[in-house]
Order: sequence, then structure tokens, then C-alpha cells
Amino acid sequence: MSEEPRFDWGGILRSSGIIIGGPALIGFLVPLIVTPLFSLGTTQVVTDNVIFWIVYWAVAWGLTFMQGAWMLRNVGDKIIDDMLVIAIISALGLVILRFVIWLVYEPQQAFTTLDAGGALLLVVVALIAARTNRF
Repeated sequence: MSEEPRFDWGGILRSSGIIIGGPALIGFLVPLIVTPLFSLGTTQVVTDNVIFWIVYWAVAWGLTFMQGAWMLRNVGDKIIDDMLVIAIISALGLVILRFVIWLVYEPQQAFTTLDAGGALLLVVVALIAARTNRF
């Protein structure tokens, strides 16, 4: 009897890529669209706004929940371990992405408590997604 591997690395990498990709689109496109739309003069105004970063993290949380449902359908009962790995990879990726956005758009603060809380909450959302999507 063959033993299944503990983690589904294909699903983990796919889900992590989607979770990081959504906020990446928000992080890079929204300042470019909103700045000329509202005649703000510089993208720094948009990237300094707390609402912008709340949307950034909210998109990540929503995609995490959606990927939890996908993982449950494709992975099965070992979803808890996989979702924890997805959450950790995604949180680290999103924090690194946050620094890249900071380098590109030069907002005042590189990393805030909102970002720390957003990354930690991503782990909580992943656990909730693993349990809630089960029913």
C-alpha cells in the first residue's frame, strides 16, 4: 500500500500564487488608476492611505477563503496542514510584496501594524476557511 505525501505541493503553490497575485494587482494597478482619476498628483497619496492597505489585505483574505474551498475539493481531509502552509507562504509573500510596493511608490511608511495584523489574520482566515468550507 503506497503512502500519500503529507502535503500537496502543487495545490499549495497554486493557491499561494493566487493569494499573492490578487493583492499584487491591487497594489500595483490601483495607484496608477486612482492617481490620475482624482488628480492627486502623485501615487504616494494613494499608497499612504489606510483604506488602500485594508483593501490589499481584504483581497488576500477573500482569496484565502476561496482557495480553502478549492483545496477541500481537491485535497480532502488533510486540508488543515496544507492551509497552514499556504497561509505562511502567502503571508511572507505579501509582506515582501508590501516592501516592493513601498520601493516602487515610496509611501511614508514601509510597514505598519496593519500589515503585521493582516499577515497574522491571514493565518486565522486560512484555518477558518479549512474548517468552514468543510460543511
